[in-house]
Amino acid sequence: MATVRERGQLVLIAGLALAISLVAIALVLNSAIYTHNLASRYDSPGDGVVRSNHDVRESAGANVRYVNEEFAADGYDDIRSNYTDGIPDIEAAVAEDAAIHGRLLRVSHVDGSNVEGVRIVDDEPGGSNFTSRTNESNWTVVKDAQVRGFVIRADADASETRSLTEGTVLSGALGSDAFTVGFDDTGDGSDNWRVAIYENGSSGEINATVKNIDSGDTWTCNTDGPEVDVDFSRGRIGSESCAPLLFVEELSKPYDISFNNSDQISGSYRMVADGVVDGPDVTTGAFTDRVDAANYGAHCGNVSEGPKQTFYNASANASEYPRVTPALYEVAVDTTYDSDSVTYEGRHRIAPGETGESPQTPVIRLFDVTDSSAGDGNFTVDWNVTDPNGDSLTVDIIAEDDTGSSTSVNAAGATGTDELFELNPGDGPYTFNITATDGTNSREAVQIHDDDGDKDGCPA
Repeated sequence: MATVRERGQLVLIAGLALAISLVAIALVLNSAIYTHNLASRYDSPGDGVVRSNHDVRESAGANVRYVNEEFAADGYDDIRSNYTDGIPDIEAAVAEDAAIHGRLLRVSHVDGSNVEGVRIVDDEPGGSNFTSRTNESNWTVVKDAQVRGFVIRADADASETRSLTEGTVLSGALGSDAFTVGFDDTGDGSDNWRVAIYENGSSGEINATVKNIDSGDTWTCNTDGPEVDVDFSRGRIGSESCAPLLFVEELSKPYDISFNNSDQISGSYRMVADGVVDGPDVTTGAFTDRVDAANYGAHCGNVSEGPKQTFYNASANASEYPRVTPALYEVAVDTTYDSDSVTYEGRHRIAPGETGESPQTPVIRLFDVTDSSAGDGNFTVDWNVTDPNGDSLTVDIIAEDDTGSSTSVNAAGATGTDELFELNPGDGPYTFNITATDGTNSREAVQIHDDDGDKDGCPA
């Protein structure tokens, strides 16, 4: 017969055995749960597609920004070719990461997807104020277009920005003393905003006050200085979120952008607009035709005052700002992703920093007015217009002399070559207006010419 002591030892041994069994079971269950969780997180068929698509879009966007900046002085052709040359590098980098996990990824450029634009920038080393080429402090920066990647870097330490509070900022449509960015839609004129950027002298912070001109509502965001980025594309001021800046997403398009009191800020800015200039060596083209006309009453200025231009160009004025240069507004890439569990093919539109929908308004790519012989009143016009949304497109061109007599080509096609306009000799200057309409959207450009044989689009 077992003693009490022996029975106690048996109970102890049995208890230890049970404890060990429970621990073992717990370890097995924990291992199974961990394995299932890891597998579900890592091997989900869609996760790899989402990650690779994100990496491709980010890399292609970085490539667009790089070529727009580095090859601005080389023109559209070189910008396009350098962008295309970078696609294999993007594929190699992203595909290598996919291959490590047993997946196949291919990236290719979509032929014909490049959409031309213009890059507007003032990033003079050491910072500068934001006046125009002719030192205007209140001026139009963008006329009848939409922009992406719009960032202002404000440097409070180097600026002459007034110390203002919200109560004195934006008291009128253009503000009071503070540097102000204006956004005005070019449709029915009912969507208008102002953003004042200034230093709060009492706190040392940089403020961005947003005002809806139509409703009168205002909002203010701020962050610590002395140097901050105000990012209209992401709705941020410095490292802080600023939701009121996101009005740009819903802003009626196209629109005008103006700078007011631009001598009251120091720093830099950059943006890309949907428009076209002729090339890196000139500041003519449909985009600058509109901007110059808004600032000086006519493309390249008033005939009696002599040529005036809003921007410098990239190559001839390499150290001068503000500058307008050829750029890519958008591109597209195709991706093919293949794994054991999923095959995906997709097309991705790349437009870094774009807010809202893509451009829908016709783009005047070429508007070339030539007076090949002086004194006869005869001009030839070449044009080329594209329509992003594919709606029915009409092009109207009107030429008018100084007496008000005019001749026109109505409902013309998207492309025209050497169209003859016969005007009265000696009744210049002559105004040429092109309007492209697709039913719901329209865009125009204006040029003024003397009857003197000039071909550069500016008055003599």
